[in-house]
Amino acid sequence: MATHSIQTNTNVQGTFQGLGLIKKFNDFADSQQKWAMAYFIGSLMVIGSFFLPVTFLMVYSLNGPVIPFLGISMISFFMTLIANMSGMGIRACLYSFLFSILLHVGMMLSVLAGFYM
Repeated sequence: MATHSIQTNTNVQGTFQGLGLIKKFNDFADSQQKWAMAYFIGSLMVIGSFFLPVTFLMVYSLNGPVIPFLGISMISFFMTLIANMSGMGIRACLYSFLFSILLHVGMMLSVLAGFYM
C-alpha cells in the first residue's frame, strides 16, 4: 500500500478561533464540570416536570399534532437522560439539554402560532 505525502512550501500554523458563541459556551461548560450531577438532576426535573407536560398539554388543547410532538418530546427527554447517565462529558450533557429546551420551545411556539388549525 502506497503512502501519500503532501509536499508544500507554505506555513500552515494559523489557528482557527471558531465561532465566538460556541467557544464561550464550551468554556462555560468546561468550568461547570464540578456541577455535573446538579445539571443531571436539574435537567431531568426541568424537562420531565415542566417542558414535557406543558408541551403535551399545549399541543393537545390547541389541536396540534399530538403523536409526532409527543414522540419528539420523549426522544429528546431520553436523549438527555442517556447523555447524562452514560458518563458523557459535561459539554455533551449541556448541549443535549440546550437542544431539548430549544426543541420544546419551538414546538410550543409552533402550536401557539396556529400552524395546525
